[in-house]
Amino acid sequence: MTIRSFIVPKSDAGAVNLRTAGKIDPNNIVGMISPGVRLEYVLQTGAWFVGKVYVSTQGAEVINGQIIRPKTFNDFVNVRTSPVVENNTDVGDLKQGQQLEFISASSEWLVGRIYLSSAWCEVITEGQPDVQVPVADGFDAPIGSPQERAGWQVWPGAWIDATPYGTDYTATGRLAYHTGADLNLPDDLDALAPVYAAAAGVVRVAAAYPTWGNLIIVEHKLSDGTPIWTRYAHLNDMGVQPNQVVARGQLIGHIGNAFSRYAYHLHFDVAVINLGTNPSDWPGDDRNRVMRDYLDPLAFIQAHRPQQAKPQTQLLIGLHDREGGDWMKDNGIKGVCLALVQVQDQPVALDFTALANAGITVLVRIGYGYADGTGTIAPPDRLAAFEDAVAQTLNNAQGVTASHYCNEINNASEAPGWNPEVNAPGPDYFALTPDYYIQSYNRVWYKIGTAIKLGPAPLDPYYGPPFPYLKYSSNNRDWWTAIMSGIAGADALFLHSKTQDNNPANIRSGTRFGGEPLTWQYFHFRTIETALLNVPDRFASLPVYVSEANPQLRGDKVPGWEVNNSQWITECVNYLQSWNALVGTQPITGAMFYRWQNDWWALDDKPLILNQIRIEAKRLGI
Repeated sequence: MTIRSFIVPKSDAGAVNLRTAGKIDPNNIVGMISPGVRLEYVLQTGAWFVGKVYVSTQGAEVINGQIIRPKTFNDFVNVRTSPVVENNTDVGDLKQGQQLEFISASSEWLVGRIYLSSAWCEVITEGQPDVQVPVADGFDAPIGSPQERAGWQVWPGAWIDATPYGTDYTATGRLAYHTGADLNLPDDLDALAPVYAAAAGVVRVAAAYPTWGNLIIVEHKLSDGTPIWTRYAHLNDMGVQPNQVVARGQLIGHIGNAFSRYAYHLHFDVAVINLGTNPSDWPGDDRNRVMRDYLDPLAFIQAHRPQQAKPQTQLLIGLHDREGGDWMKDNGIKGVCLALVQVQDQPVALDFTALANAGITVLVRIGYGYADGTGTIAPPDRLAAFEDAVAQTLNNAQGVTASHYCNEINNASEAPGWNPEVNAPGPDYFALTPDYYIQSYNRVWYKIGTAIKLGPAPLDPYYGPPFPYLKYSSNNRDWWTAIMSGIAGADALFLHSKTQDNNPANIRSGTRFGGEPLTWQYFHFRTIETALLNVPDRFASLPVYVSEANPQLRGDKVPGWEVNNSQWITECVNYLQSWNALVGTQPITGAMFYRWQNDWWALDDKPLILNQIRIEAKRLGI
């Protein structure tokens, strides 16, 4: 075990006073320790040893982050040698008018400084020096079978995260922001399921704690020397000891319920603070500290999967619009294109055989209309006829590989009745909701045959304002979650992604939105990551297409491509290839650059960019 130091009475001292300050004063005595009792050593200051004592947050409070004192309704609060309510841990009382210097806090305990005379006490040590922390050879999920953990899904099989990182919830009885993941199987099937070390490391803690139940802390070291701690809480049992070296995938315990305090689940954290010295750390409602001291376990494991062979996915690139597909065919470029198809109450004949025969994967965006007032999906009185027309159109289409049903349904301007002249709802505006869309999608899903692939509408990943005329949040994460769980099925997934300017470097930018409700979302192209990290298992093997890839604004703040911005194409392709190469990621099958003509983002008059598309397609081998 790790070397630890304790303050104990000298053999001939008898009981030794515990004081709130390093001076002899009858008013600062709060208790005493007898032979056989010890306190955790902090430091020595002059003729005084400083140790740790614990007081309950039920009876005490912290003032200005500096002192601990009894709450006003308490005459006193017990002073304890450890954060456990037992007779042998009670060593005194902190009374009204007395205070301790504050060290740290957890969900149920405050840690304060206590002073003991060095004339009557001594410091002892126990344990052995720490073993060297091995370099982690990658991180896996702490649950699931070996085969599942080796797969590319982070939370494998049917496992779900019931309380994702950063979620606000009240499971502890008061508002808090979740520090990690609560991993579950449906119907309590996770009860007593095996728990594995997420990576190679050294066990720092394996002990029982109030609220947490059995808890294990493992320290890891990344290849650059950065230390990381993982926490496994609410366990039924523990199969490891402090200072024990563990390997990735080693069984360390089984899922419990924190001694019947919660439903069965594994609470799993990834932290950058030393949880080995403060195992029960809990920032509570301090969201800033959650984001500073803890990492999103899903994203962290996604980025640190073990090195292993991954089947390569052929990345296809191409253009929007049938005319863009014709340019590709005329230039001998195989790849992917997306054509816009408007259907209302009558089916439309689609024949893309010539493009398909030229080696071009043809996708279509099928919808009722556009953000011009018609809307991407029909209003209720015309919905049935629209759905029938869509189904007939797709069932009879030639040369089409897949279609997404409607477009950016979370953006208020795509709803029927929007008035683009005033950029606000018109008198006949019909606000869309996920339920309205999901029910319509499912009816179409069951009407089309197996020859055509169907997927849900790509969302506007940069949209989220809570306008009062909306019937539902426009936050794209809310829509994505609802759609992923509500639709009957899908054959492909579609995403939109852009940079807010023409700077190619921003394709890899980690900048996020600065205001609610999109503080979780990337500001530039990496929005594909937040979407794909929240795809359920049933859709985890589907092809994914980025059906609008473009820069938003030129240097003069006018929408569109800079005429010479061929580097944007190269950086986009490089980023998508690097994403596809990561172990554990759902790969991107194709990306279409937006768009061909008759638009701010028209590419038909930008030969440098078109030539770069030709060059990148050749480099990709398509």
